[in-house]
Amino acid sequence: MKVTYNWLKDFVDIELSAEQLADKLTCAGLEVEEIIYQNEHLHDVVVGKILSISGHPNAERLTICKVDIGEKVVQIVTAAKNISEGDLVPVSLPGADLVNGIKIQASKLRGELSEGMFCSGEELGITDEYYEGASVNGILILKNNEKIGDAIENALGLNDIIFDINITSNRPDLMSVYGIAKEVCALTNKTLKKVDLTYSVDIYNEKIEDNLSVKVENSKLCPRYMASYIKDVKIEKSPFWLRKRLYAVGIKAINNMVDITNYVLVEYGQPMHAFDYNHLDGKSIVVRTAKQSEEISVLNQNSYKLDE
Repeated sequence: MKVTYNWLKDFVDIELSAEQLADKLTCAGLEVEEIIYQNEHLHDVVVGKILSISGHPNAERLTICKVDIGEKVVQIVTAAKNISEGDLVPVSLPGADLVNGIKIQASKLRGELSEGMFCSGEELGITDEYYEGASVNGILILKNNEKIGDAIENALGLNDIIFDINITSNRPDLMSVYGIAKEVCALTNKTLKKVDLTYSVDIYNEKIEDNLSVKVENSKLCPRYMASYIKDVKIEKSPFWLRKRLYAVGIKAINNMVDITNYVLVEYGQPMHAFDYNHLDGKSIVVRTAKQSEEISVLNQNSYKLDE
């Protein structure tokens, strides 16, 4: 079970360091197998603005860029072709140690000083699912609202600490951020923050039975299954704050409907699934065990043969 330090702080005021909290959890039987710092390989990487681009006097494929990094203007020599003057880009400075193992130092490239390197999404450990443009084969072009000179971990929201916790089978109550937050309260003598779950929505006068049926064939294995019918949904990319949290706990963002069900699962431990009504055969959900040699096709386009 992965949870993040900042996510836990939504529910409990934590005054301990990550290491101290991990020790307390482990001593209480929640073995913290790993502490992952998102910014481990992001030190000495900042947001820079390309002021000018000129040709390299000794190499046709290289260009010389003057880059504003807030405190000063540095010179970067690059072979990148997808950059323009005025672009905001990640700039790794001497001392940086990137995700792919590249260590940055000032050096001369064909006789011209380069005081760092521009970074791609891959070198920062992110993809398009996390930040748009991160998967491009070239330099990551940042959004215009990023602040020049800001640490890239702040600009990209990669400044959280992740706890990978081994939850034993007798503690299913800990299979969520909320559950672990309650345990942290008990261990630190803190009060659990009150959660506001109110929301506003337009209620239709239609009965759900007119649109959808739910049948549970094995009530012993599944004593309860509930469904809601939601209309007028716009499928789009989830907001960055939500994608960021899912990414931190190892879940790939898909779209707003899929992502919010995964978010609720991680935060409160409540399994959910969003069905596309247009593709729901018979407009019904049947909960049952599989038949021998029955095949099921899943979201990754793979098919699996099942047994009873």
